[in-house]
Amino acid sequence: MVAAEVMDEWITLVRACAPWSEMWLDDVSGEFRAILDELLEPRAGSSTDERAERLRRRSRAHGAFRRRQGCAALVLSEEIAFAKEAIAIALIRGGSELSLVTTVHDSLAPVMRGVERASYSGYVDLNERPGKA
Repeated sequence: MVAAEVMDEWITLVRACAPWSEMWLDDVSGEFRAILDELLEPRAGSSTDERAERLRRRSRAHGAFRRRQGCAALVLSEEIAFAKEAIAIALIRGGSELSLVTTVHDSLAPVMRGVERASYSGYVDLNERPGKA
């Protein structure tokens, strides 16, 4: 499973729902592609702390992007739910057994909660207001 396959599945899922169905295609993914890249294809030689920091930064950037779009904060939780589903679909289409899909889902659950929290943090970060020095 590669991040690009999961991203394709994710876009298919979200494009069927508002607010993504109403967005320009360029805006649908926001910064989520970078999150999936880091989540599913981490850089070789990176420490766990470095990876976690990159994932936090990318998640915060995504949350800030959605805020600037005027999306409701709930969208961030929905995107995580769609990501979990997209990962499962990509695994199943790749021929993975259901037990592996469950194992991957369970192992990614705490990381996905962290991504959701960091995205929300970026969404509400008032230090990123325009004109804020």
